[in-house]
Order: sequence, then structure tokens, then C-alpha cells
Amino acid sequence: MRRGFTILEMLITMAVVLIAVLLILGLAARAMVISTQSLTTIELADDLLKTAMELRKEIIKAGPRADQVFFDPDNPASISFWVNVPLAGENYNFQNYRYTIVFRRPNIELQIYQEVSKEWILEKTKILATDISTCTFFASPGTISFTIGKEKNSIERTYFMSIALPNLE
Repeated sequence: MRRGFTILEMLITMAVVLIAVLLILGLAARAMVISTQSLTTIELADDLLKTAMELRKEIIKAGPRADQVFFDPDNPASISFWVNVPLAGENYNFQNYRYTIVFRRPNIELQIYQEVSKEWILEKTKILATDISTCTFFASPGTISFTIGKEKNSIERTYFMSIALPNLE
């Protein structure tokens, strides 16, 4: 009897081992892609939640004293509040402010205007969020809602939030 393997046996063994290695590498590559997509989705959800909380904070800050909400359904990327603040300014009189939250791709900005001699003067601008792909506001009696979206690596996520402001009608 001869010792060792024939060439045919070696070729068949190498082919089987090669197929097994390629299957394992294919599964590992697919797992890495799924893992990367999952991490991107989690990161987008986290960013959107932080942005939503920042918008909520600014809307609530204006809300308790907001006398009116200005919302144009033809321009849903912006919403404004009129706020009358007592004991404000140099003479401690009532002071009118207009808070405007506006989406200018890719940023969401807060613009605060002060009424001086019947004119609105921009007092402060603050960037609330960056890298936002969509932002739409909705207003209904007592409620302000918004949808924000963000995209990264061909994955897009959106977040919807409603804020109740009972003093608004």
C-alpha cells in the first residue's frame, strides 16, 4: 500500500476548505455591514433625540409667555412666537420679543427679535442643530409639533414630537 494522499484527494480537500473559508469571510463581512448600519441608525436616533429636546426646550421657554404663534402652512420650515416679557429692558417695562425657529438647510436656528419703536430688531441668533436634512413645523390650538430628519451613509431617520402649550388657543 502506498503512503500519502493522491493529487485528486488534495485538490478536493483544498476546494472544500476554500469554500468553507469563503463562506465564513462572507458571513463576517455581512455582519460588519449590518453592525455599521446598526451603529449609524443608533447614532442618528441619538442625534435626532438631542435635537428634538433642544427644540422642545426653546419652544417651552417661549411658550408660557407666548401670546401668539405665527405659522404659515405654505412655509412649514419656520414658526414664530410673540412673547411679552414684564419688567424687561432698561426701564423695567413690558418688552415684546419674537422668537423664530427656522430651518435653513442644514441648520435649525433660533432668532430672537426685540421690538424697538414698532420695528423688529434681530437681537440674537443661536444654532440649535446642524446636519439636519428635513424639518417641518405644525401648529394647532394648544399644540406645536415638528418632524425632523437626518441622513448619514444613505440611512435616513425622522423624529416627530408634539408639545402642548395650554395657554395658546
